[in-house]
Amino acid sequence: MTIKIGVLAPYQGLRDIAWSEAENIDHIEIEAVVGEMMEAVQPAIEMEQKGIEVLISRGGTADTIRDYVSIPVIDIEVSGYDILRILTLIKDSNEKITLIGFASVCHGVMEVSKLLNIDIPYTTVDSSREVGQAVQEAVDHGFNTILGDAVSMKYIEQFGVRGIMITSGQEAVHQSLIRAKEIAQAISETRQEIYSYQSLFKTSPEGIIVFNAQGKIEFTNHAFHSLFQLHSPIEYISEMDSKYEGIFSKTIGYPFTQQHLKQKGKNILLEGSAFLKGDHPHYIVKCIDESLYSLESERFSIQSLRSDIKSFSQLCESDKQLNHIIQRCRHNINNPTVILKGRPGTGKKSLVSAMHYERNGYIRDQWEILMSSHLKEDEINHLQEMIGHSSGTFYIKGWENLDKKHMNRLIKSSLESSALSVFVTEETTTAERVHWKHLHSCLTVFLPSLQDRIEYLEEYARKFISRYNNLFGKQVVGITEHLLHNWQEKQWTKNLSELRELIKTGVYFSEEPYLKEQDVQGEREDRKPKENLDIDLSKTLTEIEEEIILKVVKEENYNQTRAAQRLGINRATLWRRLKNAE
Repeated sequence: MTIKIGVLAPYQGLRDIAWSEAENIDHIEIEAVVGEMMEAVQPAIEMEQKGIEVLISRGGTADTIRDYVSIPVIDIEVSGYDILRILTLIKDSNEKITLIGFASVCHGVMEVSKLLNIDIPYTTVDSSREVGQAVQEAVDHGFNTILGDAVSMKYIEQFGVRGIMITSGQEAVHQSLIRAKEIAQAISETRQEIYSYQSLFKTSPEGIIVFNAQGKIEFTNHAFHSLFQLHSPIEYISEMDSKYEGIFSKTIGYPFTQQHLKQKGKNILLEGSAFLKGDHPHYIVKCIDESLYSLESERFSIQSLRSDIKSFSQLCESDKQLNHIIQRCRHNINNPTVILKGRPGTGKKSLVSAMHYERNGYIRDQWEILMSSHLKEDEINHLQEMIGHSSGTFYIKGWENLDKKHMNRLIKSSLESSALSVFVTEETTTAERVHWKHLHSCLTVFLPSLQDRIEYLEEYARKFISRYNNLFGKQVVGITEHLLHNWQEKQWTKNLSELRELIKTGVYFSEEPYLKEQDVQGEREDRKPKENLDIDLSKTLTEIEEEIILKVVKEENYNQTRAAQRLGINRATLWRRLKNAE
C-alpha cells in the first residue's frame, strides 16, 4: 500500500531534499509545495481534501498548519548535524552574531553551543508576528549577523544585515518521512479496526447503545431499535420510555453494570461498561435477548459462550507450557473433538474461544452446554443433532456424569461433525470411560494450574493490567515486589480467574503506577464493609453475586424454584450459577 504524505516546505531547498529522500523510502508518495506560515495553510487544507494522510513541515509553519487541518503534522526537527554545521560555519567569525527563532530551535542551538564553548545571544519568539520586532531590536543593538529560520530571513532582508538560515539536512528530513510513514500506517490500521468494529456493532444481533455522561446518544444499532420498538432516531436516553430510561441512567458513573429486565415475556440482560473518549466518560450497553442464545431445561442448558479472548495471540504465549499447548491445538485445529482437562479458572474458555477463531475466523457461533447426569433419550438425540448440524464451537460441561453409553454416543457424534466440540472436565480419569477408538481420535489437552506455572504469574498480571487499564482508563504499569512475592507464595484455588479478579479490583482502585496489597483488596473508605451488612463488600463483584445467590437459596430452604423467582432468573440459570460457584 502506498502512503501519501504532504510536505509544506518553508523554503525551496527543503522541498528539494524531501523529493530526493522520498525516492529512497519504499511505499510512499509525496506532494511537496513551498510556503511559510499562512502561505502554507491553503495548500495543507487542499492536501487533506485530496486524501493525504500525514503532513510534514517545520517550525512555525508546522505550528500554524496544525490549527487548520485535522490530520497529523510531523515536525522536521533541527538535528544535531544541522546545528553543528551552522556553528562550524560561524565559530571563527568576528561578526556580532545573534539567534532569533522558535523555542525548539533556540534550545537545540544553545545546548550544542555550550558544549563547543561558543557564546551566542538569542531571542525566542512564539509567533511569526514577533519576528519583525525581534529583528529590529537585534539591529538596534548592533548585531550584523542573525541566525534564524525562513521566516526570520524574510525580515532580515529588509534591514540589510546578514542572515544565516538554519536549514534541515537530509538526516532530519529522512527521519521525518519515516516517522510520517509509520504514523500513516498506524492510522490506516486503526481506521480498518474501527470500521470492523462498527460493522460488527451494526450487524450484531445484540442491541447496542453508546451514550455520554449527559445521556446523549452517540450510537445505536438496528437490533437496539427493534428490541425497544423505537421507530425513529432519538437523541437522549431520556426520550425513551421512563422504565427503560431509568435503567440506562443507572449505568452512568459506574465502570461496569449488569441488570435484567423483562419486556413482553423476554428476559433482557443489560451489560454496561464505561470507557473514556478523550477525557470524557462514555458508556456502552449491550442489550441481550437471552432467548436468542439459550435453550434450557431442568437437565441441561445451552448458552452463548462468552470470553474476553479472541485469538491465540491474546493468550500468554511466553508461558512455555501454554505455548506448547497452543502449538498442539494449532497443529490439530481441524480435529473436531477435544477433551480439555483443567482445574477451575485455568483458562479453558479462553483457549476454546481462541481455537474457535483459529478455525473459523469469526467469533460468533460459540456455545456453552451444561448438563446433568439424568438426560433423557430425546435430549441426547437433540444434542447429537445440534452438534451434527453446526459448524460452530461447543464448550460442553457435565458430560462426564452421563452414563457410559450416552457419553460415547455424544463423542461419536462430535467426531463426525464439522463443528468443534470441546468436552471440558476437571477430572483426570474421565478418559477411562471413553471408548478407546473414540479416545484415539480425540485431541486431549491438559491445562496446568497457576501453581504449576507460577514463574509466569507476573506476565499474566501484566496482561490483565493492560486489559483493565483500557477498561478503567488507568495507567498502572505493574505490581510491587512485595505483592509479587506474596502472590508467588499464595495458594491459587481459582487459578487465573482469581488472579484476574484481583487485578481488576486493583486497577480500579489504584491511584499509583504499581498495584499494592490494599489496591487488590479494595481497601478504600468507599469500599470497606459497612456495619450490620451481611454481605462482605470487600470481595469481588463475582464473589458477591455468588454469596447473594447462595444466601437466597439457603433462606428458601434450598428450594431452587422459589430462589430463582426471588433472584429474577430461571431455574436453569440458577443451577448453572450454583455449578460455577462450587
